[in-house]
Amino acid sequence: MQQFSAAIEKYLKTIYVANYRNIKVSGTYLAKELRISNAAVTDMANKLNELKLIKYQKHKEIKLTMLGKKVALKVLRRHRLWEAFLHRTLNLNLEELHREANLLEHSGSDKLFEKIAIHLGQPKYDPHGDPIPDENLMLPDEQGYPALNKCKPGMYEIFRLYYNNSDISNFFVQYDFKVGKQIELALKFKMDNAILLKVDKTSIVINNEIASMIFVKPLED
Repeated sequence: MQQFSAAIEKYLKTIYVANYRNIKVSGTYLAKELRISNAAVTDMANKLNELKLIKYQKHKEIKLTMLGKKVALKVLRRHRLWEAFLHRTLNLNLEELHREANLLEHSGSDKLFEKIAIHLGQPKYDPHGDPIPDENLMLPDEQGYPALNKCKPGMYEIFRLYYNNSDISNFFVQYDFKVGKQIELALKFKMDNAILLKVDKTSIVINNEIASMIFVKPLED
């Protein structure tokens, strides 16, 4: 597969992750996520359209081509393998993992990443619970577990954590939210859809947005 610059890889990965989360991608959305100007987004979109990596028309949703999707999945594989490796070897927290993997995902040979995957035992998920594409860029089967804001009161185990900014990440770190942790959904407030959680004998209230980023596996009674 042709090699592309870090800027192009980051652009394509951002589109893929948004689509995966059922977010329609516009120029304004990319400008906010990538922290660049609308003009810069338009320039890059035109370039990637010429390279047949995206389908772009002004004022319409930006979509990946098959080639663009493959490039994005390759970047995600590198990113998530780095996260798994750094978590296991250095025990970095979720915020540190994501920050360092963002820097490392654009470097390293295919051979290096295969060595990392073998060393880790060919993991299917990273420390956030995100699926890791395999060497053929295929994703593992989806588990279909619901977001916490869709659940009824009861005991759950965290399966996956989404976040889109450092505030959310810092919140997860502060309260030690991590994959495999057990939590209790004690109460749902009808007025604003907030949720009362019990975590490690501590009661906290989270809003609907945060609850939508925590995917959980119900525990049997």
